[in-house]
Amino acid sequence: MAKDRGNNAREQLDQMTQAAGFGSTLFADMAEQNLKQGIGALDGMLRTVRKAADAFGHQASSIREHSAALLEQSMGNAAELGSRLARSKDPLQWAEAQSEFLSKQAQVMASGAQSLGQALVNSSTEVANVGLREASRRRAA
Repeated sequence: MAKDRGNNAREQLDQMTQAAGFGSTLFADMAEQNLKQGIGALDGMLRTVRKAADAFGHQASSIREHSAALLEQSMGNAAELGSRLARSKDPLQWAEAQSEFLSKQAQVMASGAQSLGQALVNSSTEVANVGLREASRRRAA
């Protein structure tokens, strides 16, 4: 009887040890899976942020290019005005040169604003699409 109790206690101890081992293995597997999912989510967010930053970089580049083109045209108009004023003989020619300069500048500004606005809309759409694609990809995964 005492021997049975010893065997029984030993069996119970073995069963408890196995159950504890199984539970800790199960817990470790769950923790590892959760960690992998968390890392995957963070990786997806990081990719989205990088793509958005790239799109913003393209947007900044587009603004810089449009601004440089606008400046170049404005400087060309100003140089032309200076040349015409230097060759002018009377105030009527000065007024005419000034009027043409202002007209050209207004056209340059309107054209520049329109093309810059379109570039900004295109870039903003690209940034939004990047975010939507990444969100859809994460939902599908």
